[in-house]
Amino acid sequence: DAATGAVRAMVSSPSFDPAAVEKHWDELTAREDSPLLNRAAQGLYPPGSTFKTLSLLVALERGIVEPNTIVDSYNKRYPRVTDHNPNPSWSALTVSDVLAFSSNVGTSNIIGEAYENRPMDFVADIRKTGVNEPFDIQLPGATGFKIGPMKYWNVKDTINRTDLPTLSFGYQTAVPPIYMLRFYNAIANGGKLIDPFIVKEISDNGTTKRFHAKTASRPIASKKTIAQLQDMLRSVVE
Repeated sequence: DAATGAVRAMVSSPSFDPAAVEKHWDELTAREDSPLLNRAAQGLYPPGSTFKTLSLLVALERGIVEPNTIVDSYNKRYPRVTDHNPNPSWSALTVSDVLAFSSNVGTSNIIGEAYENRPMDFVADIRKTGVNEPFDIQLPGATGFKIGPMKYWNVKDTINRTDLPTLSFGYQTAVPPIYMLRFYNAIANGGKLIDPFIVKEISDNGTTKRFHAKTASRPIASKKTIAQLQDMLRSVVE
């Protein structure tokens, strides 16, 4: 529920029978497909193109671009970057269309031009939104938002110039799906970052403990940027 943070449904596959975990423990823990891993909260995956919205939020918030800014989306700043269509019908796109057409070239050109000589500033600007901040989803073993190549995860969020273009469209990072859900919910909520939660209340011997979503003390971006992104995301599906 975007407005409240209440998780209405969660799926992780492959699954298992919670009533028979003890009986089948050895089998479940030995399986290579890790059925006990809750992929929504514990899994770490490159968010791919869903990350482009975050990259463009940063660019809009910093005044690097506006939704109608024209971006060269054909000539590559980074030769190894490709789009899903190797021969696109466009040579230039507005920033809004970079998102609508999910252009890797356009996104990496925007972020590269602004941050190529200071890639860690891009990481800092992502972190300023608060979307990477850990939160308690009431599940054991839940993990967090990782920025940069895996070799740096136990050190700090670190990237260099060669990591920057692929980070801009959702690689060189790994994120549990629930974190990306929280980010998109924040856009729907006008910038309010609301933590998802699973347990509404616990009753025991006549005593009830109720849980409520926690909302970050500051929005992920300005009202102007959020309104721009809402319009841009509508254009993706219209």
